[in-house]
Amino acid sequence: MLLDELVQEFNQLSEEEQKSFLTRIMPAVRRLFLNDPRRMMEEMMPFCQEMMSKPGCDMSGMMEMMSASKKR
Repeated sequence: MLLDELVQEFNQLSEEEQKSFLTRIMPAVRRLFLNDPRRMMEEMMPFCQEMMSKPGCDMSGMMEMMSASKKR
């Protein structure tokens, strides 16, 4: 139930707050990938591919966010 509440709260944030949150959480996501890359790729890759194939996907924005997370 907590996860659903977090998602609901995230959706209520402004776009800038959502971007700020994602930038701050990226280092933790990166650690998850580094700890178990095969599992994360199996679970996340289909979702990422679907998301990137949709119209309006801002790849440059995503790359910018990932670069910012590496600097932290």
